[in-house]
Amino acid sequence: HSQLQQLAHELFDGIGPRLVGTPQMEKANEWAVAKYTGWGITARNEQWGQWRGWERGISHIDMVYPRTRSLEATQLAWSPGMRNKTVTAELVILPDVEDSLAFQKWLPAVKGKFVMVSMLQPTGRPDYNWQEFATPASFEKMKKERTAQQEAWANRIKRTGYTNRTLPIALEKAGAAGVVGNNWSAGFGVDKIFGAYTKKIPTIDIALEDYGLLTPCPTQHSFSKIPATATSSYSAAGASTDTPAPPRSPHPAASAGPQSAASPPPLNSPSAAPHSSPQSPG
Repeated sequence: HSQLQQLAHELFDGIGPRLVGTPQMEKANEWAVAKYTGWGITARNEQWGQWRGWERGISHIDMVYPRTRSLEATQLAWSPGMRNKTVTAELVILPDVEDSLAFQKWLPAVKGKFVMVSMLQPTGRPDYNWQEFATPASFEKMKKERTAQQEAWANRIKRTGYTNRTLPIALEKAGAAGVVGNNWSAGFGVDKIFGAYTKKIPTIDIALEDYGLLTPCPTQHSFSKIPATATSSYSAAGASTDTPAPPRSPHPAASAGPQSAASPPPLNSPSAAPHSSPQSPG
């Protein structure tokens, strides 16, 4: 009799996502050890690297101008929270500047605003859906236009003098209220959620359809406004508060096993996690 469905329910639905450094990761470790023990297999938790603790809280984002609508959005992993405050601010989109000097002149304009840093996808339908329902000519036209759009957006970011990794940090230092993006995974209603690079302001992923709703058209002179509430917790020495990110020196992740004597891996290294190991009978 397969236990797959029950195990999946307990782990995926009960414990949920298990991002490294979160209480859910520790809970999953304890769950795995308990399962092994229940099956008569000796198991224990072992320390595997070091990590700072983080837990996603509430993410609630609305559009209040030019009309009202609740949006589908969530914080990126390790995103700072907003200290239990709701911030309402105008949205601006990354401009298409001539060069990095022009971008530096524009940069002060982000102060107190949410900045959109992702290209708006031309379609929310995956390619297989286009192949099934579109004419070959329209499908090829869409792909050609999408490629040109992706190249243009990559050049837009390049001309700022920053990269996808360093741009959010520059916006944060310039006083932006938050960084807003969309990382569509080429499937119906699905985004990829990776890690935030900001340390004091939230980085938020907004679902494709809603991101398109917020993106101004080329002739539009008025921009949307959104109130955003984003809470998250960093933990250090047992404390957990909705605060900006702590210094980058990592602390040991919770584990029932001995701490590794090896040097700790850098933050955002996938190797930094406690794990459960069944013990060999021998």
